[in-house]
Formats: sequence, structure tokens, C-alpha cells
Amino acid sequence: MLGTDSLVCMTPAEVRDFSRRARSAAIRGALPQALGVLKQDRAFKSLAGQLPLIKPAWKVYRRYINPPSDVVAAPKAAAPVADQRPLHVLPSLMWGYYASTTDYRIDHARDVLGYEPVFDLAKGMAMTQAWAQWAGLIGGE
Repeated sequence: MLGTDSLVCMTPAEVRDFSRRARSAAIRGALPQALGVLKQDRAFKSLAGQLPLIKPAWKVYRRYINPPSDVVAAPKAAAPVADQRPLHVLPSLMWGYYASTTDYRIDHARDVLGYEPVFDLAKGMAMTQAWAQWAGLIGGE
């Protein structure tokens, strides 16, 4: 349905670490651009030159935000991904849900209530796919 043929299994600690590195990389990419735009503004330059924290902030910028290329390392994945597709991480509120290993059986409902499912898994997934395409959540075939 999603057009992918693989999942990368990661522990919650690995996901947190990966997410933290991804956020840091995004900030490292965006902050220099934002500073470049701000440096063009005369009022900002005038104000910034009067601030006592400019020199220490510049040192922090050079050391952590714009480190030399030999210091920057690519984020390590929990498992090797040969084709280097991007990882899409679930929101942390969902980790426990997807990490659970609970199975639900319908034997008792069958025996006591005479329950029989209307759809099997394949039909249910096909209907879910049709709905997700209709809702615009996934592309159509």
C-alpha cells in the first residue's frame, strides 16, 4: 500500500537517537541560511554588534553548528539500508502501540457468540487500501 518493501526495526533508544540527530542536522542546515539573511540586514548587524554574547555565540556556531567537514558524521542507522532511502520515524506517542506484541483470538467469541468475521485479512486490507486511496493518504495504482 505504501510503496515500500522494507521496514527498519529500531529500539526506542535508537529511534530517539536517530530523531535527535535528524533534528540537529536540520538545524545545522537551516541556521546558517537564516543567519545569512539576517547578516544582510543593517539594523540586525548594528544591534548584533552591540551584544556582549556575540563572540561566545560565534564560537558555539563554529564548533557545534557549522563544524569542519571532517568532524561531521552521517547519522548511523540501526540497520544497514543499502539504497539509503529516508527513514520515516513514527511519533513517540505511537512507539508503545507498535512495540506491543499482543495477539487477540476470536475463539471465545466463536464458541460463545457464534461469531464469524465478515472479512478475512486479505479482503480487509484491500478495503483499507481502497479507503486510504479515496482519502488521499496513499497514491492510487
